[in-house]
Amino acid sequence: ENIDIGGPGMLRASAKNHKGVVIVTDPDQYASVMEEMKANDGATTIELRRRFAAAAFALSARYDGAIASYFSNQLGSELPAVSRSYVPERQLKYGCNPPQKPAALCRLNNTPLPFTVKNGNPGYINLLDAANAWQLVRELRAATNLPAAASFKHVSPAGAAVAVPLSDVENQAYEMHTRNIELT
Repeated sequence: ENIDIGGPGMLRASAKNHKGVVIVTDPDQYASVMEEMKANDGATTIELRRRFAAAAFALSARYDGAIASYFSNQLGSELPAVSRSYVPERQLKYGCNPPQKPAALCRLNNTPLPFTVKNGNPGYINLLDAANAWQLVRELRAATNLPAAASFKHVSPAGAAVAVPLSDVENQAYEMHTRNIELT
């Protein structure tokens, strides 16, 4: 068994004592520490130390979760409870309604999100609309074997369509006769 006890113990101890100690657990944090030290005469702020302490505890929790998962796999049917660590990916625009505190969009450990935000910063309802539209498009595609599209507004269907070829008259009317668009 290659289970490290000392390293996680030192991480936790440093994070617990963040009032007087800064714990750096990722090379991506180096630049922030250097900037803080330059701006504060060689010291760091309590805000940075709290943020890095939280990151250290999260890293330690992921490590503990990996160990618990390993033992769960070894036990087969005698599965104990296993914790999961979620990493904030981006803060949402707002909660269910604009005046509410925003939630965060999180991913499980190092797994990527199942979608990409192409533009802007979505709110919670925007994500629900996207998930519902995806489900409707999937069902339309399965039922008709045609490319499909859907639109939702505040978790209510606002439109749905399947792609069918345009007639020659429609191609001319929509000025599509000069374009070659493949529907997928």
